[in-house]
Amino acid sequence: MNPNREKNLTPFQKGHAPIPGAGRKPSHIKQYLENNGIGSADISAILNSLTMKNKSELEAIIADPTSAILVVGAANAMLKDHERGIFNGFEMILNRAHGKPKETIEHSGGIDIGTMSKEERDRRIAELVAKRNASNDG
Repeated sequence: MNPNREKNLTPFQKGHAPIPGAGRKPSHIKQYLENNGIGSADISAILNSLTMKNKSELEAIIADPTSAILVVGAANAMLKDHERGIFNGFEMILNRAHGKPKETIEHSGGIDIGTMSKEERDRRIAELVAKRNASNDG
């Protein structure tokens, strides 16, 4: 039985040391990368290389028992996305290899919500949502 449970301690209870084994577990991939001296430049090179492979080349990497597990995992994810016709994995791989592109928000006009009543804000939000839905439908 866990002795800390008998004392009704929680992992982050104020005034007590953390309970061993409690909390978030370390990432196995992060640990593997650190233990093997693999840096972001190495990951970028691996992912760039994989994105240039065709389907049969990726399948060969996956089937090769000497392939690094990190490379096999990335290749497998790419093939599964390809089979499903989605690009989530590809996008993640490109973001990891080249960095996530900056996201911008365009804003025109001003709305001073501080001077609006709750009813006015709710009405304005409903108008904007209806306008967006109309533009998405057409």
